[in-house]
Amino acid sequence: MERTLIGIEDLEGGLGVRVSGVDLAKGCDGPTMERLRELLYRHHVLVIGGQSLDTQTYLAFGKRWGAPIEFLREDQRVDGSPEVIIVSNSPFLFPEGARDYAVHWHSDSTYEEVPASTTMLYCLEAPKAGGETLFADTEAAYAALSGEMKARIEGLMGRHKAGAGQRDPEFGERPHSKKPFSEEAQKRIRTFLHPLALTHPVTRKRVLFGVAGTATGIEGMEDATAMKLITDLKRHVLQPQFRGGYTAREGDILLWDNYSLIHTATPIDYSLEDGHRRVLHRISVKGFAPAA
Repeated sequence: MERTLIGIEDLEGGLGVRVSGVDLAKGCDGPTMERLRELLYRHHVLVIGGQSLDTQTYLAFGKRWGAPIEFLREDQRVDGSPEVIIVSNSPFLFPEGARDYAVHWHSDSTYEEVPASTTMLYCLEAPKAGGETLFADTEAAYAALSGEMKARIEGLMGRHKAGAGQRDPEFGERPHSKKPFSEEAQKRIRTFLHPLALTHPVTRKRVLFGVAGTATGIEGMEDATAMKLITDLKRHVLQPQFRGGYTAREGDILLWDNYSLIHTATPIDYSLEDGHRRVLHRISVKGFAPAA
């Protein structure tokens, strides 16, 4: 099985590994896929370098991890696919008032009934500087909680809603985008409950979940008390010993385990100039694909 991967190296950011020697354009056999899954769930962040894929091949790879989510924002879809969206610093695609939407700590799709399990970014173009994605390990952070705090949050259900939640300058977060959802997307927006502490469906490790991003409160708790608790947990997760990051290079597929991490984009200049453009295609999936 190990022979299917030419190289594995730790990422400099402190979380995750990078693999080389995998050409997804030529397919991905069962042993290779199983090794990739094992690496992701062990290290939380996985980079597969040196890729050159069309949209459908990339989407087919995404489906090997779970069921792709149909994104709420139709104007960001790639090739008309609701399952693949563009992440970019184009000033035309993202005008003033609709930028840096992901510059806040969050887990993807917590505003859905079933949140994303894995998110992946395929980098088509990278700027010479900037574009780092930062991560914080919610598995390690849960393990480091006091027994008293673990008991306090056990069974608590956080409330989540698309476009809601708090963004705090203390954590380097930017205000919400003012770009409205379409009427069709608004029909899908509801409030959903997710546990603050859960058992990871694959690793069976306990993790903190939904303590950032779209959290608006805790079921059965007064809002001010609830948001203070959520902020305290978020502050705990964001301690330096739980942090890492990675800047995607052209040809990289950057994947992360959405149940074991929270993440944030970093502010970037919006430009179409050579050496400044950033273009990535994003897929997020629900559930977990069966072993090959």
